[in-house]
Amino acid sequence: MLVNTPADFWMDPSPQWHCGGLTSYPPPPVTPSPTRSQQFITDDIRQPPRSTPMIRKSFVQHSPLRSKRANRKSSTYTRWTPEEDELLRQAVALHGPHKWSLIASHVPNRTPMQCSTRWLGALNPNIHKGRWTEHEDAVLRYAYMEFAGIPDGEGGFQPIPWNRIAERIPNRTGIQCQARWTEALDPSVRKGKWSEAEDALLRAGVDKFGRCWIRIAETVPGRTQVNVT
Repeated sequence: MLVNTPADFWMDPSPQWHCGGLTSYPPPPVTPSPTRSQQFITDDIRQPPRSTPMIRKSFVQHSPLRSKRANRKSSTYTRWTPEEDELLRQAVALHGPHKWSLIASHVPNRTPMQCSTRWLGALNPNIHKGRWTEHEDAVLRYAYMEFAGIPDGEGGFQPIPWNRIAERIPNRTGIQCQARWTEALDPSVRKGKWSEAEDALLRAGVDKFGRCWIRIAETVPGRTQVNVT
């Protein structure tokens, strides 16, 4: 005999029938598994929203790149002040005229090269800045011929060791020796009137390099930086 089952029969948790004195419950309804698209939607809803990682302010402030940029010194040359000259004199008196990295630490915003050039070219009382004598010129010529033309093993020549040459001329620096040779003693340097071809090379050099006279002088054979300025 078939009995019509009410629609809410399977949803009622109360006992519906007895078998051998034991109360039984009807089997629970089967829930259909979600489709693939429904599963993706559910997963997206359950996942928490992704947050953009925050960068700690302290990390940015103390990062190595930021520190290097902050400590980078300006390459623009500025005229030495009397206060800087005095600091340089005191540092040289304390450490001697050779430890330029240590000396530069006493002169703010000056590099070891700047301190060395300033001391040797302007402040050292033992450096002679007057006219060159014939004896000094003769020693300079002989020393230059000794060190010039030494092969470097790569098809070129070794640079002229001006500081070693200066050791043979008392009270003269390597910079002074180089300037004296380049501007006065070098036989390849032209000292006469400029030709039209040289003027054309000079104009082309100015158009290309602006006021970089060292580079311009290289474009005019036989002329020095002093000649082209």
